[in-house]
Amino acid sequence: MQDTDSTLRKTFAGVMILVIAIVLLKAGIASADIRSIFAGSGNDDVMRLVVIRDWLGGQGWYDPVQYRLMPPEGVVMHWSRYLDVAIAAIIVPLSWFVPIDTAEMWAVAIWPTILMVILVVVVGFGTRRIFGAGPACFAMACAVFWPFTSDFYFSIGRIDHHNVQVLMLVIMTLAAIWPDRARGAGILCGIAAAFSLAIGLEILLYILAIGALLFVRAVFQMAEGATGRLLAFCLAVLGAGVVFWLGQTAPSRLWLPMCDQLGTPILSAIAIAVAASIVGCLPFIRRPWIRLGLSIAVTIAGCALVWPLLGPCLAGPYATLPQAVQDIISGAITEGLPATVFAVRFPFLYNHMMTPAAGALLIALWGWWSDRKGPAADVVGQLLLLSLVGLLASLSQIRLLSMTSAAVVLLAGYGLWALFLIWRRTRLPVDAAKMLGAGVVILAPVLIDAPLKNLMRGAPSGTASGAITCRDFEAMTALNAIPAADVLTPMNLGPLMLLTTHHSVLSGPYHRSPDAFANGLLPFQMSEAEMKPYVQETGADYLLLCRGARSGDGFATELANGAAADWLRLVNPETEAVMMFEILPSDL
Repeated sequence: MQDTDSTLRKTFAGVMILVIAIVLLKAGIASADIRSIFAGSGNDDVMRLVVIRDWLGGQGWYDPVQYRLMPPEGVVMHWSRYLDVAIAAIIVPLSWFVPIDTAEMWAVAIWPTILMVILVVVVGFGTRRIFGAGPACFAMACAVFWPFTSDFYFSIGRIDHHNVQVLMLVIMTLAAIWPDRARGAGILCGIAAAFSLAIGLEILLYILAIGALLFVRAVFQMAEGATGRLLAFCLAVLGAGVVFWLGQTAPSRLWLPMCDQLGTPILSAIAIAVAASIVGCLPFIRRPWIRLGLSIAVTIAGCALVWPLLGPCLAGPYATLPQAVQDIISGAITEGLPATVFAVRFPFLYNHMMTPAAGALLIALWGWWSDRKGPAADVVGQLLLLSLVGLLASLSQIRLLSMTSAAVVLLAGYGLWALFLIWRRTRLPVDAAKMLGAGVVILAPVLIDAPLKNLMRGAPSGTASGAITCRDFEAMTALNAIPAADVLTPMNLGPLMLLTTHHSVLSGPYHRSPDAFANGLLPFQMSEAEMKPYVQETGADYLLLCRGARSGDGFATELANGAAADWLRLVNPETEAVMMFEILPSDL
């Protein structure tokens, strides 16, 4: 399937250089306002920098506690140090030449830009090997212009782990469908899967789908080298998983059954899958259905054996939170909304996310059906199957659409190239229109906003940033004039306050602390009669609000808009952005 035309190879090189230049140009322009961008970035991005700063300041490798969140005990974070190393490797050398805070801001711009360049290179060369140089040009363009793989996860400031997971997902997918070197591809696929699990479990379902695909192809011998690829994948993901687990987990915590990070429950599940896969490949059992049945039996027996580890994990990460908090989370956290709800609330943002994915999958499905006996049909079929994982998962949470990332960019390249070849052969206006229309849908969904807006007059805003106007470095650092204290904040202000001030906070969106989660949500929905005892019982010294903010019908909205209370004293009346209230003792 490789294209040997020298002109096309030169075009491929030119397109790669062009799209990388676009990535660098976008990052360079945006970096001029990096402080404002990062202040408004996601809580996890901000908290990642807080964690890195604490580690560089002397906190231990195996000490994952954020001590200034819910002091004095702090909150145990479930993140990996591996990404801290990579970002710190940018910060430290830069700090030799510029102030440390400048080095940090440069690093949070450089890191996602590096990842995006790597993604373009991997997509480009990977697609060229799978489908040819022509499709690779379109695939690289899709990776750069599809907001889900560019603006949402790889824009400057994004230093949480999601962009690395997307990169690992692309590597896994390419390795799973690589046309040769099956064992080597299987090993690479397994290592990428293990590293993805080490930094977060969000794409666990996709890893299971990759394993299931490799397993079925091996059991039924659907491709040469399928058995070797499966076994190499299984042994690599188990071996690398153990190494990554040992490397990031304190010896005293190794055997704790942690469900929200790589630990004994996940490793047990991997071991069961490896055992079932080995049974499914036993050479002396010739009938594939018998091997399949034995594998299922091994899986059931293994799950029963380790059920005390696996069972509690099925409840999900929010099971320990108060029901009132769970109810708020289900409707308030944008990225956790089901796709159907997200589409209604934010139709234009949904268009930017889903329209390119749907367009790529539809034209790829057309291409596969039109050439279902051709040389690319098998690979396209596998990608279409894998894309279903993300599409179905997004019905639960829109952010899980990220699991379609690899399939979408590869299939976009395949489908757009197929349309281009048809137009080049026929030169008919109708075929040119088809190609142009598909290009707009996949590469420029923002152009669809205007006609969509006309069809949906009065529709909700097309953005879902949920940004709070007082998320500003200057507004927050001004609070350092107040002696260090414990501050109760709305959910989205806690991490930024940790980064910019010497204060500790009692609120944060981290499920390992039900109290921190509740503190960031519940009191800001309460009446004054309910809010006063709640706030005083937290032990906070101060209450922080955004001036003019609205958080529903609670008393916090009245406070932010000028109301007074006899149990609160505004200590910074001259500040425009934020309002800091001293919480007075109940006996005053």
